Amino acid sequence: MSKSIENFEIFPNAPIKEAIFEIGYEDIGKDRVSELEAIHNDFKAHYPEIKTIQGYENEMSLGEKGAELIKNHSFILGYQFWATNKSELHTCRVDGFSYNKLAPYIDGTSAIKKTMDGWRKFSSGIKNLKVSNLSVRNLNVVNIPLLKFDLEDYFRLASNLPGQLKDNTITNFFFNISIAFPEHKAFCDVTMSPQASGRGVSIILDIHAHKGFMAQEDIQTELEALKVIKDKVFFSIVTENCKEMFR
Repeated sequence: MSKSIENFEIFPNAPIKEAIFEIGYEDIGKDRVSELEAIHNDFKAHYPEIKTIQGYENEMSLGEKGAELIKNHSFILGYQFWATNKSELHTCRVDGFSYNKLAPYIDGTSAIKKTMDGWRKFSSGIKNLKVSNLSVRNLNVVNIPLLKFDLEDYFRLASNLPGQLKDNTITNFFFNISIAFPEHKAFCDVTMSPQASGRGVSIILDIHAHKGFMAQEDIQTELEALKVIKDKVFFSIVTENCKEMFR
């Protein structure tokens, strides 16, 4: 049986492959990366594995023969702290902190609690962080066991061919829209595209709610508001046929 929290249904077979709750801050610089590595000591009881996050820089030179690559080097942007269950992690970068939950995903309320628990540890050890933005993002994969189907049977965010082309078939598409939520000073970006998958088609549905952060705001309250925006957008897009596949 599915249940409801905040009037949004929670599915036993939710299509969420990764949920990301991010607190962004002004870049602290690569010279403080060692602090990010050291903070792992405060997380290792539940997140014992540490992996580096690499960044890359290319330096180009314009000469008589055009642009030439003269330098290509990598550097460490931060670290991932992985839980023993391999289904959740924290990322600690020079410009942001996040809690990431891989499938199976249960609900955003418990995910926000883990985000805030981690953030309190992180921000007490890494000083002088100036929070600048927040985001809640779900990467969904909707598996449709058909090679030929009508998009509008599964998604309300679908494009119909005009009259003279109505007998033709759409074989590929890419949707990208941004929706404003002025009451929260927030935006939600929605990207949707197909991917061949065995005998059917997988639809990648990326929903990313985000906003700038003001010093007088409360981080947890704003993350919860972004979660509601993200859920509102998801349930507005998927049809009843689509929901049945998740139940």
